[in-house]
Amino acid sequence: MPHVHLLAAWQNNNIEKIKEIIDKNVQTNIIYDDGIKYEQGYDEFIAGIQRCLDETKSSNLEWQFDVMHKTERGTANVVIIKISRGDEHYNVSEKAALCIFTFETVGEKDRKLIRAYVEKGVANN
Repeated sequence: MPHVHLLAAWQNNNIEKIKEIIDKNVQTNIIYDDGIKYEQGYDEFIAGIQRCLDETKSSNLEWQFDVMHKTERGTANVVIIKISRGDEHYNVSEKAALCIFTFETVGEKDRKLIRAYVEKGVANN
C-alpha cells in the first residue's frame, strides 16, 4: 500500500520521503480551478507539493485525506484520494483536490508513484 507511505510523508511535511516515493519519470496532469491543464515533470510536481506543504504549515492548517477508492490494474495500484486542509477545530477548507494516483514497481522492488491526475479546486463535500 504505497499510498499510505505517501500520505504519511505528506502529513508530516517530509518532502525528502515524498521525493523517494515519486518516480523520476512521473507523468502528471494538474487541472487548476480555472480549468487550465498543465503537464508537469518530476521537478515541477515536487515544487508544487513543496509550495502546498509550506502554505499549509504557515497557515497552521492540517492535511486531511479521504481515500475514496483503491483498485488494481495488473501489478499497478490505482488510488482515488480527496486531499483537503482544515484546522484543529475540524473546520475544513471549501475546496479540495481530487487525485488519481497510480503506483507501480520500479526497479527491483520499489513501489513508486508513476502517474498523477489532479483536479484542484473541487468542492469539499
